[in-house]
Amino acid sequence: MAPPLHDLRVMVTRPTHLAEHLAALLAAAGADVIRRPCMEIIDLSDTPENLALARALARYRLLVFVSRNAVAAAHKLLRRAGVGWPPRMPTAAVGVKTVCELQRLGVCDVVHPQRMAGSEALLETDPVKNLATGSVLVFRGEGGNELLARTLRARGVTVDYAEVYRRRKPPGVRLTFGAAGDPDVILSASSQSLRNLWDLTDAAARAALQKIPVALSGDAMTRVHARLGFTAPPIIAASPLDEDVCDAVVRWRRARNARPFV
Repeated sequence: MAPPLHDLRVMVTRPTHLAEHLAALLAAAGADVIRRPCMEIIDLSDTPENLALARALARYRLLVFVSRNAVAAAHKLLRRAGVGWPPRMPTAAVGVKTVCELQRLGVCDVVHPQRMAGSEALLETDPVKNLATGSVLVFRGEGGNELLARTLRARGVTVDYAEVYRRRKPPGVRLTFGAAGDPDVILSASSQSLRNLWDLTDAAARAALQKIPVALSGDAMTRVHARLGFTAPPIIAASPLDEDVCDAVVRWRRARNARPFV
């Protein structure tokens, strides 16, 4: 019996260093994997401002990580600053992939949303929703979402940022669609990555792009997908985890193959 994704062309848009495991899962399921990174991550961890923050971690009541890129960059930062992780430091993450990255580094007790990812969901978790004093340090990318900080500051909490990486569109990349060899499915990992996919696509090819199903996770991505005018219904993954994304594509393929001819 052929594997469930046999001959399916799947385009993975994640940054190269974050795509390996997902690409391997897809290939094992029989997919023809097309790698087209729509995001680059530039390390900003080793700045004087970030080094000073790293050496003062113990004064914070809570550390918040907004992505696994933030975790990886913070880990580099702490090593460069010559400091270890403060014992029993309360730690929070916005989503399950970020939690997994923290756990991989030995940080096991992490507050995080149980169902939906994102700052809004994190604000509803304990102990975050009970914070009314003290200081919080948020590890994030340059120019990230302000909802978490704005809400906590309104409660009287001091919020500092360690902006440890920068996201950017890969320079010199142009994508085109509408010809033989187009992907059957595109996998997008974030709202910004989805917008980058659109921006990197030649204007004349965007009508063809809009007809390709895109696998998404989370309400924010679904809203961006709708605003960009995609006509193919999105494939909704249960979470951003590689296994859940691959499983969503498998379920979509099986449902499509099961449809009767009319």
